[in-house]
Amino acid sequence: MIDSESLKILNNLTTKSFYRKALVEDKNHNDRKAWIDDVWKIGKEWNALHLWDDETSDAVAKYLWTNLNKILDGSFKIGVHAYPYSHGVKNKQTKVKEAVMPVFESKICFLLNPSAYKLVFDSRNKKSIKELVKKDKFKYEDASLWTELVKNFYKENLSDLVSRKSDYDIVDSYFWLRNGGEYDTRKEKVTPEQLLKELKDAVSKFKKKYEKNLLG
Repeated sequence: MIDSESLKILNNLTTKSFYRKALVEDKNHNDRKAWIDDVWKIGKEWNALHLWDDETSDAVAKYLWTNLNKILDGSFKIGVHAYPYSHGVKNKQTKVKEAVMPVFESKICFLLNPSAYKLVFDSRNKKSIKELVKKDKFKYEDASLWTELVKNFYKENLSDLVSRKSDYDIVDSYFWLRNGGEYDTRKEKVTPEQLLKELKDAVSKFKKKYEKNLLG
């Protein structure tokens, strides 16, 4: 029997697997229209578009399509490209209103290449990282540094546990659910060492459950 805690993790893992498969199929078929449609759907389902207008969302999907090769080789940088945004602040030089969208970019990059991007850049994951690593060592608010800093966190703490795409999915799911009230409801303060141990235990636990329930 699967407990409710595990079910939430497994549901999140299933969603990631489904979205990843759709994007990979779009790429393999060189289907730009399907890609843009699927990126939009993922963005809406994962609440990455609720603050943005349609023009901006469309621009992100198209830009990511043109940068697929960079995403797949891990050289794409999140949070550095500005998109037209009707509610944004005008650029002094171009007079065009612009916005960066690191969360949206990060979600798509993670789905396509989790071994390179490792952890989605969003508010819940940043809270989890903040609990584990001192701010002066890990500038978790800076999107331009996120990929490299998460890479270092994995290298120092999870290199012996994480190797497959599904493993990265598990860590991301654990981090995200832990700060959304669904996973960890404890009120007492715990140390970073305790949290890291719990994370490692969760990875080991859900790797087995994932393999049994999703990988057959």
